[in-house]
Amino acid sequence: MTDPYAAVPHPAAPVPAPPAAAVVVDCGECRGTAASGADGRPCGHCDGFSRRRAQLVLSVANVDTGAVASASVVPGTVTPTPTGCGDFWCLDLAGLLGELAAAAGIAQLYDPQAPDDPVLAPWLQLPTPWRPDLPANHRYALEAQAIAAESIDPWRLWLGRTPAPPGGTHPPSPATVIAVALRLGLTVTVGGIELGGLRSAATVERAVADCFGSLPDALGDLIPADPGTPIPVPATSPLLFVTNRLDDAAEPAHHD
Repeated sequence: MTDPYAAVPHPAAPVPAPPAAAVVVDCGECRGTAASGADGRPCGHCDGFSRRRAQLVLSVANVDTGAVASASVVPGTVTPTPTGCGDFWCLDLAGLLGELAAAAGIAQLYDPQAPDDPVLAPWLQLPTPWRPDLPANHRYALEAQAIAAESIDPWRLWLGRTPAPPGGTHPPSPATVIAVALRLGLTVTVGGIELGGLRSAATVERAVADCFGSLPDALGDLIPADPGTPIPVPATSPLLFVTNRLDDAAEPAHHD
C-alpha cells in the first residue's frame, strides 16, 4: 500500500507565479458584513474584519532532532487535482506534507494534540467553476476562496520522529522542546516547570509531552490579526541533534 505521506514531488505551479503576499477574500460566513446573525455580534469566522486570509501554514517538527520545516499555502502553491469521482477539483496537501516530513527527517507524523489519531492532511475542495483552462487570475481567485474557508485554523503543526531516534529509543527531551519552539518563533522560558517534579524519566516525559501539546495553541499568538498581513513562515532548519538531559527543563511561554 502506498504511504500517503511519502515525499511525492508535486507539479510546478502554473505561470504566472502565485502572489507572494497574503490574499484576502470576503468572509463566506458573514458575506463581508463582519456581523454574525441579526444581533450584530462580530462574526466568529473573520473576527469582525469582514475578510479572511487566503493562506494556510503547514509546519512539521522532528522531536528527536529539533528540525522544523514549514510551507505557506496560497493560491497557486499546489496544483489542483481532480477528485476520485471526477466531479470536482481539490487542493490535496498530502504530497506537500510528505515533502515537509522528509525535509525534517521524519518517518511518521502525528498530531501533538491527538497523538493516537490518524494524520489527515488538509484537503480543500475547490468551487465548482474551477477548471484548469481558466485564466490564471480566475483560478487563483477560486483557490483563494477554498483556502480562506479553512483559515479558522490557519497554522497547523505536526510532530514526528526519526526512523531511528539518536542514541536508541527514548522520549523526546526538554532540549528538543526549546529547539522546536525557538525555530517556530515562540518565546521560551527556561525553568518554568518545577525542577523538583522532574526527578524521574517518567515525569520528564510527561512534562515534555505537555509542552509539545501546547505548541499549536501558542502559535495562535504569532498570527497577525489583520487578514491582509501574511503569516510569517519559519525557515526550514537543518537537522541538529539535541541533548537529552533530565535536568534541562523548559516550556513554551503560556498564552491566555
